[in-house]
Order: sequence, then structure tokens, then C-alpha cells
Amino acid sequence: MALSSGITERHDVPGEPGEWMEFRQLGFAALIEAQQAATERTGRYMRAVGPDNYERLISRPRETTRAGDPFLSHDTATLLQYGLVRWSYPAELPLPADRPEVRRIRAALIADLDAKTAEWAARTVLELSGVDNARGDAPDAIEVTPARGERRFEGMAGLIQETAEEALTTDPSLPS
Repeated sequence: MALSSGITERHDVPGEPGEWMEFRQLGFAALIEAQQAATERTGRYMRAVGPDNYERLISRPRETTRAGDPFLSHDTATLLQYGLVRWSYPAELPLPADRPEVRRIRAALIADLDAKTAEWAARTVLELSGVDNARGDAPDAIEVTPARGERRFEGMAGLIQETAEEALTTDPSLPS
């Protein structure tokens, strides 16, 4: 189907008998926004870490960075803001809307999920949206489109490296 907004699936929450979440497939714009949010967060992190620690961070062995895992190149909160439709928990999740007050309520409820459940839910959204390797099983690198769309990177290490290099060359407050 060419339009993704009507495609939904209900999944039982692992380890929580009787609890479920309903997800919708994301269109390309929401997936790009989730990638951009992750890229921007990585850039802020790299600027905060500083150039002295940069080499140490990107030189970690690939197996500890889970290269090839698309979950790492998408922002969890953005995926859940767009992809989570409803759930069985007592706190009612309002449907997505453009009204800022509804977005704030949704964001607060989604932010209250424990980390394990949030990751499972975000991976479910990625999988439903057709993102390859959404469960992070394969070790090979994936391509990530950066926010500005000029270049493509292989895996998260390439994304972090390019983001840090750009920050070092364009942010006058950082030491050269």
C-alpha cells in the first residue's frame, strides 16, 4: 500500500501479561524526522564530550556499538510519538494531534515507559515501517541519511564521526 497511515498492528507487551500496544506504520517523513533527531542528539553529545574524547569513543570495538542496528540511528521518542497509537495501560494515551498541548501530554506519557519497553516499542515501529533489521540482529552496517542529506554514512560509527568532524569545523566555541 502506498499510504502508510492506515496500517496498524496490536502487539502484546513482552513480560506484561494482558498489556498491549497498538502501532502504526510510519511514512518516510516521520522516519526521516526520527533519524534527524538522533543525528542532532549525537551532534550535541559529541560537542559536549569534546575533541579530546572523540577518538576514544569511536575506536571502541564494533560489537559493543551494535553496528548495523537501525534502532541506533532513530530517536526513540520521535518513533513512539508518531508510531504508538494506543495502549492498554490505565493512563489513556491521546491520539496524535498537531495541538501542542496534546503532543506534550503524549510525550510525557511515552517518556514514562521503562527503557526496555520503550526500546521494544520503537523496534516494533521500525519493523512495521519496513526498516530492515529493526530487531538489530545482523552485524553489517546500514546507511543513515544525515539531517542535511548531503552524504550517506555506513553505520552509526560513520554518523558519529561525520557529526563530530562537522561540529569541530563549524562551531567557533570548540577548540581547534
